Amino acid sequence: MEKILTVNDVATILQVKAITVREMFREKRLRGFKVGKAWRTTESMLQEDISALARGESPAELPTPEVQRTPPSPSPVAP
Repeated sequence: MEKILTVNDVATILQVKAITVREMFREKRLRGFKVGKAWRTTESMLQEDISALARGESPAELPTPEVQRTPPSPSPVAP
């Protein structure tokens, strides 16, 4: 299973402050996702993003999750 990293984990790896990591997530310089109000990323996404930044490229886009929508069930009709 993929290891999930917190903002502080990423800050330690990149040797920057946590506020810098949050800004990088908001500006999409790093890929991340929110769990509640907290940013998270995975080890593999972070490594890919670091490699892309080193090449002067932007990180790949995160896939947009598709929401399965079910049609509303018909409500019973009262006699």
